[in-house]
Amino acid sequence: MLEPLGDASRSDRALDRLVSELRVALPGVQLLFAFLLIAPFNQRFVELTHLQRVVFGVNLLSAAVSCLFLIAPSVYHRLHHRRNSADAGDLIVIFSRFAVIGAASLAVAINGSVWLVTSFLFGNVLGAISVSGTSALCIALWFVLPLYRRFTA
Repeated sequence: MLEPLGDASRSDRALDRLVSELRVALPGVQLLFAFLLIAPFNQRFVELTHLQRVVFGVNLLSAAVSCLFLIAPSVYHRLHHRRNSADAGDLIVIFSRFAVIGAASLAVAINGSVWLVTSFLFGNVLGAISVSGTSALCIALWFVLPLYRRFTA
């Protein structure tokens, strides 16, 4: 669990940095979500198997959840801005949790999309191989390395 920062101005700066970091991630998430929203209107969408349609639905919902969790801190921060900087430390903890949930949802959407496209184009075996690689990379870069550094530094 993150510990709230002591100094209010330091907490405010940390909160602003966190919200800015989330704003950087959002265009990619929103782009993926937009593509998932328009995909069913493509003529070849009817060629998807039942499993591919289920994975597509999971991808769509995961991208939506990711967008909501990654956007929530910016909206909350804007509505709450300058109300009470004493609780900035608490907001950092909450927003950090939102960021992790958003990233986990994004990982599901990205990896599910990789499987969906590669299985559609090349078959389930290459789809499974592709998603294994992207999932391992995602887990390593987004979760294992940061947590390893956090607990060993």
